[in-house]
Amino acid sequence: MPTDHHMWRQWLDLPGLRASMGERLTYLNFPDPFWKELPEDRRAEALADWLRRSREPGFAEELDLLLRRATTRAAEDYHLWARDEQRNADALRSSRLWRVRRLLRRS
Repeated sequence: MPTDHHMWRQWLDLPGLRASMGERLTYLNFPDPFWKELPEDRRAEALADWLRRSREPGFAEELDLLLRRATTRAAEDYHLWARDEQRNADALRSSRLWRVRRLLRRS
């Protein structure tokens, strides 16, 4: 189990815990698969660039915009995936095999 997941489970198991979520991004995550492929000097350069940008005026707003765009894109991708899955399920339910299965289950 990933350590962050384990940490959250421990917090959520606390008796009487009251928690809330906010809408602001509070940290940046640089995923291993991508970062492991970069040479160390390129990673250091990219992190230095993020640090520099984080100190510029308007960075929080820029980050909020990037987050909204990523969230919208993820929701659109999920919607397209769900629509494809629904079409696949509908095609299966209308197949001859599914109709025969239904008849056999009634017997």
